[in-house]
Amino acid sequence: MSSDYPPIRGSEARDFLSQYTDIFRNLLDTKYATCRGKFPLYEGEPFQILAFIVPAGVLVTYKMNAQSFGIKVENVTELPNERHSFTRFYTNRHFRSAMKNPQREAEREINIQLSLESDLIEHEKAELEWLQQEWVDHIRSEVGDFLSYLARSDEVQRNSFEKNVDDLFDLLEAVVRFQNRIEMFDKMNAVSLMLLHGQVLDDMYTSIFLAVHGKYSQAMLSMRRVLEASLRGIKTDYRIAAQPEMRPSDLEQWLQNSREFFSGKRGVINFLLDKSTDGIATNFLRRFRKLECSSARQFVTAKWMELSQYAHVEGFSNRQTVLSFAEYNDKLFEQWRKNYVEVVLLIDLILLLKFPDVLAHSFKGEKIGFPRFSAEELSFLQDELVKSGSKQP
Repeated sequence: MSSDYPPIRGSEARDFLSQYTDIFRNLLDTKYATCRGKFPLYEGEPFQILAFIVPAGVLVTYKMNAQSFGIKVENVTELPNERHSFTRFYTNRHFRSAMKNPQREAEREINIQLSLESDLIEHEKAELEWLQQEWVDHIRSEVGDFLSYLARSDEVQRNSFEKNVDDLFDLLEAVVRFQNRIEMFDKMNAVSLMLLHGQVLDDMYTSIFLAVHGKYSQAMLSMRRVLEASLRGIKTDYRIAAQPEMRPSDLEQWLQNSREFFSGKRGVINFLLDKSTDGIATNFLRRFRKLECSSARQFVTAKWMELSQYAHVEGFSNRQTVLSFAEYNDKLFEQWRKNYVEVVLLIDLILLLKFPDVLAHSFKGEKIGFPRFSAEELSFLQDELVKSGSKQP
């Protein structure tokens, strides 16, 4: 989901922590010299600063009496259990506010630890006034007019909710399953899918947000990105599992910069849906989802091509004008919903067919984000995989 306070970059965290630590210790040497013995950051030198960055913020912990001073910054998917003498969690908003004035942040922390109530009240009052003024200035300078424009979407949003509340609940439940999928990716050793996880989740939420506000073309385009990123991650992890020596030295950088064909003989779809996998997937789609298709490979390709058409510039006659917000449209909403459901289905189906060992964890269900398939469907997949001789790469 969008935010006025984007995630913290590693370089930002490192620069701030270095500056903040110097200021903190200088304050203890000067203004608070009589109390400095109460602070681990003064008595525990040398110390190591560990910072763990997650999408919501930064966990900072100080390891006292280390061999040498150092600052270590990591981007992680989940916060570790590591906690030392002096630990703080900053939200992105708090961290960015602290970055603007590390002197104020250091003095605030010292006041909290010394329980200097009167000074703290004055400090918090000044900080609150500063934050309020900053927010007012921000609204006026950047988003005031735009918020008025967005308010016109209230009627579209209301219609979307009243007419499709059950469908929207099902779609949001699908996102929750994806959100819980990190543990399953870990069991698969699917590092690429872990690295792409945040991007996929963001595009799934973005697609729902856009559709609810009547921006159906843009919502379709978000689902194309979900399909592409997910299948590309499955392909990359499958190839690495089969040929570990093919793994790039910097996988995250490689995923960000490399470009692959998605359709065609050498494309991602053909690689994932080889003859054996395509046969099982085709039978599954026909039997359980009643989809009329000559092959799963053809169905995935057609779905990708359908979603890709929304990447091109629309003609003026069909365009949702920027000058007024889009109107609610039952037909377009249902078309988007159908595509959303089918994209999620195809990702889940191909994931299980390329990594069949994951089927053994189906009993954990939503806890690990296991695909929402019935017992009959899972039994069918297991039997077909055994018949074809398929196994984990």
